Amino acid sequence: MQLSLVRSNSILHTVKTTASLKDAIRVLEGTCEIQEKELKYQFQEALESLKPKNLAHTAVVRITESPGVRHSMFSALTSLVTGYISKRLLLGSTRNPFKKALGAVLQAGVTTAVARYRTELEIGLRHLLLRLLRGNESRVRVQRV
Repeated sequence: MQLSLVRSNSILHTVKTTASLKDAIRVLEGTCEIQEKELKYQFQEALESLKPKNLAHTAVVRITESPGVRHSMFSALTSLVTGYISKRLLLGSTRNPFKKALGAVLQAGVTTAVARYRTELEIGLRHLLLRLLRGNESRVRVQRV
């Protein structure tokens, strides 16, 4: 019979018999198998996160979570939509190439103007809405009297 030390879960155990040695080996093999599975899983997760699709998704999420970028994206979208709507309202849908060119110029101009003077337009719209609402309130007061 031989004495030897076996490390199991960071604790040293003294092995006195062959049976206890076999048990200690079985425990260590099980621990090794579990660690191997965990390592393979972590490797697969790392590979998955490095795929171009996931890298792009992560980048987009990080960018859109930034308040400054979100504000800029909203401003740009507002400008583009306003330009498109103004083109559709004024010219409608046409096959005439001159009108199409005029519509493209109009859309670009409105988009640029809205992007450049967005804060002034917001202030103007607020004043207009307040004036309209106050006008309705004064009419309601006159009618009630």
